[in-house]
Amino acid sequence: MANRKEQIVETAAELLQTRVFSAFSYQDIADRLGITKAAIHSHYRTKEMLGIALLEGTIGYLKEMHFNIEESTDSSWDRFNAYVENTANMVFEENKICPVCVLQAEHNVIPESMQKGVSHVYNYNREWMAKILKQGRDKGDMIFNGTPEDQALLVMATIQGAIMSARAENPETFRNTIEQLKNTMKPV
Repeated sequence: MANRKEQIVETAAELLQTRVFSAFSYQDIADRLGITKAAIHSHYRTKEMLGIALLEGTIGYLKEMHFNIEESTDSSWDRFNAYVENTANMVFEENKICPVCVLQAEHNVIPESMQKGVSHVYNYNREWMAKILKQGRDKGDMIFNGTPEDQALLVMATIQGAIMSARAENPETFRNTIEQLKNTMKPV
């Protein structure tokens, strides 16, 4: 069983990914865990502190996911597909949304420290994707115009947009969008 601090962060993460950061309170967390708001405040005096803990958890999750993907295959396409499948799982199996997507959408209403944290997490993830794209292009498995960093921006924006569309409209929107993106990067 996770300790209380971990339970608070896990519950906050679930609320973030099923609502948005500004749409849940310490009371929501307390109700789900059967504790008082004071118990939460003893670990996280402010919601901003809790938000930073959420971002630290997100980057930890991404580092572990990236490591596991890289350990499982040398193929750039397999790595790309594994990343997409992890994202699809979150959206379709868990009915959640990417925490970075949520916090980017709330950029203007979250504290500056969280804005910087979101940027850090996003850039870490984008840089990893750029590395995968560069490897794919260097091996001749992937094609695209511009730098791997620019293509990673396009890939990440497309994935984020597909997540939002799939959640609001139709889950197949995600898969169709990703297939179209992949088709633009496959050598003829």
